[in-house]
Amino acid sequence: MHSLTSIQRVFLSRRILTMIVGLALGAVIQGCASGMGYQRPEEQESEELNSLLSPSFEKLWNRATIVLGSPSSTGVGSPFFLGGRRGEGPFPLIVHATLMDSMLIEGGIREFGRLACLDMSSLDAYRQSYRKHRRLDQNVFVYVEIQTSLADEYLEAGHWIFFVEDQEWNQIEPARIVQHPVQRQIPRPGSPYEVESPAAFSTAKRIIDLYFPLKRFSPVHHSLASFGTLKFVVLDINNSRVRAEGMWDLAALH
Repeated sequence: MHSLTSIQRVFLSRRILTMIVGLALGAVIQGCASGMGYQRPEEQESEELNSLLSPSFEKLWNRATIVLGSPSSTGVGSPFFLGGRRGEGPFPLIVHATLMDSMLIEGGIREFGRLACLDMSSLDAYRQSYRKHRRLDQNVFVYVEIQTSLADEYLEAGHWIFFVEDQEWNQIEPARIVQHPVQRQIPRPGSPYEVESPAAFSTAKRIIDLYFPLKRFSPVHHSLASFGTLKFVVLDINNSRVRAEGMWDLAALH
């Protein structure tokens, strides 16, 4: 399981609102926060909103998130190849994948409701809308964040094959892929995040939502809890040797 560093937690709030809410930070900040007298300049929004997040939700996010690595080493990804020749670096992406199980989704919805001061009726309406839109009764939802310091082409979903593999070696590709706009990520000079994390050297990132149809899994699996473990794999569409993978222990998520 991936464990977020103290610096990475500073950026957790933006991920949550992108993944769960799909709204601008200001919409939440103007909810409960405005009544409490919070006036945040842009550069402080993420840090201050992060301080409002409950430890319980952060724990749920942590244990559902993995960082993909090489199948044969502890490094981040396999060596990649350019023009038929071996490249001079690791797998060209840093990949964080979050398995959106029912507990994490419900926790995120409740966290949003708390931050936005929604009453029970409004929260229930949002919950129903969210589940209907993402068809959570029919899909396994995986939220993926990919980062690179190389060309933007590496951030195109079409450059990669994504699939999950269960304990019976069933390999399932997503029926639906939603990729969000590329975001530039240039650490501010002197930022501790720039010093402490290799991810700080990434210049761009993209969020990709993957929806894996439940009906494609073995008939014995009727829910995530019955899978045991679930492997997530990303490989180059033109070269299967360019590959990274990670594993969720689903028993640990419940």
